[in-house]
Amino acid sequence: LACGGVQAETDIRPCDGQPVEVEGDSRHVDVVCAASVAVLARLAELGLVPERPIRVVLVDAGIVYNGHLAYGQYDGPQDRLELMSPAAIATASAIAFSSAWIW
Repeated sequence: LACGGVQAETDIRPCDGQPVEVEGDSRHVDVVCAASVAVLARLAELGLVPERPIRVVLVDAGIVYNGHLAYGQYDGPQDRLELMSPAAIATASAIAFSSAWIW
């Protein structure tokens, strides 16, 4: 993965003490792991506790669900959560903002 001409390291890293592993640009692993702590705590309050590790995959493209742009999507059978990377979100936001001015 490259961002601004800089080669980004991509690998799979576990989040310490959480049933979560992150695949993608290593520069964003700490943010995703920190967010997983809060998300898993809230889900536990609702009685939802993961039975298997969840893989969070950061993707450098838009995610389309039912014809609409989504920041992420969860595949339960695969225990996989795809999230748009910060760069992909910025690009999608810029495109959406500029498209709004066309009308």
